[in-house]
Amino acid sequence: MLPGLEKGSTNTEAEALSSFASMITPKGVTNWAPLRFVIFIFLGWITLPLDLWLRVEHGERALSALRVFNAFFALKAFWLISYFVLWLFEEEVRQGGLIPWLETRPIHVSLGPLFEAALVVAGLAHLWRINYRRRKKIIWHSQSNGISILEITGIADAINARLADARPYGRTIAFRLDYWIIYRFVEPVFVLLLSQVVYSVDPVSGVWLTVVCVCIFWRNNYIYTQQWHRLLDFWDTQLESAYIRQAAQGAPAHETAGVMVVPGVSEVLARVESLDVEKRVRETLSPQKDH
Repeated sequence: MLPGLEKGSTNTEAEALSSFASMITPKGVTNWAPLRFVIFIFLGWITLPLDLWLRVEHGERALSALRVFNAFFALKAFWLISYFVLWLFEEEVRQGGLIPWLETRPIHVSLGPLFEAALVVAGLAHLWRINYRRRKKIIWHSQSNGISILEITGIADAINARLADARPYGRTIAFRLDYWIIYRFVEPVFVLLLSQVVYSVDPVSGVWLTVVCVCIFWRNNYIYTQQWHRLLDFWDTQLESAYIRQAAQGAPAHETAGVMVVPGVSEVLARVESLDVEKRVRETLSPQKDH
C-alpha cells in the first residue's frame, strides 16, 4: 500500500481526484478522440488479413463477422484502386516509371485472390473458435488481441531458452521474447520481410504488405501505449490520494512523489471531509414521516 493511503483517504476524495486529469487536459486533445477512434477502426480492417494468421484465440469483441467482412471489403478496394491506377497510367508506367514502386515491367502474377481466400478461410476458422469457446463456456477475455503463433508453437520459448544459456563474453543476455516484444516489433518485421519476398512476384501485393506492416506497427504500439497509460492513470490516482494532504500543506515536490496542487485545495478538502455523505444518503432514501 502506498504511504498515506491508510491515513483516512476516502472514496469521495479518490473520486474527486480521479477527475483531475480530465480537468487539466486541453480540450483540443480530447477533441481528437473521435478521429483517433475512426483511424483505429480503419487500421484494424487493414491489418486483419495478417492478424488472423499471426495470432490465434482472438476475443469475441476483438473479432466479429462484421470486422472480417469490412477487412475483405478494404482488401478488395485496395486491389481495385491499384489496378485502376495501372490501367489509367499504363503507358506512363511502362515508359518511365510514373509510379516508381510498380517498376516498368508488366505484372504477370496477381496474388490478390490468394490473400482474399486466406482472409475468408482464417476468418471463418477464428469465428468458429470463438463460437466454440462460447458454447463450452471457456473463459476468455472478450477484447483479447490473441496469442502469437510464436508462443503457441513454442518457438518463442525455444529462443528464450537459447538466450538464457548464451554467455557472450561471459555475460548473460537479459533480452527475452515476451508477448509485447513479439506484438510490437517481431510481427511488423516479419510482415516487412514477407512484403519484400512477395514484391518480387507481385509488386502490387508487395506494396499492400508494406502498407499492412506500417499499420500493424502503428496499431500494435498504440494498443500497448493505451494499456500502459491506463496503468499509469491508476498509479497516479493512488499517488494523489496518498500525498494530496501533504502537498496542500505546502510540502515540497520531492516529498510528495511529484504531486503538487494549486492554492486553495486544502480548503476544498476540508469542505469535502466535513460532508457526511452517508448521513445525507440515508436521509434522502429513508421514508419521510407524516407530520
